Amino acid sequence: MDANIYAPPKACVADVEGGKEVAHPFYVVAPRKFLALFVATLGFYLVFWFYLNWRRYKTATGVSVLPAVRAVFSVFFVHALFRAVDLTAELRGVRVQWDRRSIATQMVVFLILGNMMDRMSAKGLWLPYSDVFSFLCLAVLAFLGVKAQAAINGACGDPSGRSNATFSKANIFWIVAGCFMWVLVIIGFVELALH
Repeated sequence: MDANIYAPPKACVADVEGGKEVAHPFYVVAPRKFLALFVATLGFYLVFWFYLNWRRYKTATGVSVLPAVRAVFSVFFVHALFRAVDLTAELRGVRVQWDRRSIATQMVVFLILGNMMDRMSAKGLWLPYSDVFSFLCLAVLAFLGVKAQAAINGACGDPSGRSNATFSKANIFWIVAGCFMWVLVIIGFVELALH
């Protein structure tokens, strides 16, 4: 196994679309589905999204990476993932219009800021501003995630994410579970406002 995470793909990861195989070395998903899952799960979907991208990349290239570790500690690996997306697009002769360095850096900054605001909020510090800023960080991360997903979809030859646009039963489960989380968050805000 080659230890170079930027090595060209050696194998293909395939989805099946209408009985026909579609090769995707990264996680392809329609932007509206990405956004729905991101918002519904209060941003927790992003960890799963990083995991799936690294897992597919590992399968496609044979590179020895630990997808779960890279997902949990995504702030350290965002730039590497986005470089791999650009390299894959280049090797496939696909032109992807995005500023990967800027998007990756912004994503890292807002992941860290969001985490800091969540910790401050959990300790009762700077309320309700820490909660408000936490939600603002989530909004920015959703915007950046959609931009990154568009580049990933383009690099995989499926710009609209058509091969993964429908909601599965698991997706619906997480959306419903996320709605319960949102209800709890709203109740928490109301309680805070009343006191």
